Amino acid sequence: MMELNKNSFFFYVLKECGGKIDPRNIEFMIEALKEWLPDDAGFPETGYSMDAYELGQREYKEFIMRNLK
Repeated sequence: MMELNKNSFFFYVLKECGGKIDPRNIEFMIEALKEWLPDDAGFPETGYSMDAYELGQREYKEFIMRNLK
């Protein structure tokens, strides 16, 4: 069984809305966010190398995915 993260987006939304939102709607939104998050890294005009930027973006996306639920 998966252990739920009490610091997750799921619990944050439940707490902030005071239980007014159906948890199934939050789960739907989480799945939509997973699909919406880009797989490819864009490259802004910075002095950083492309590899460093892609690594940072990938790590941040993984952080978001871990903490959605």
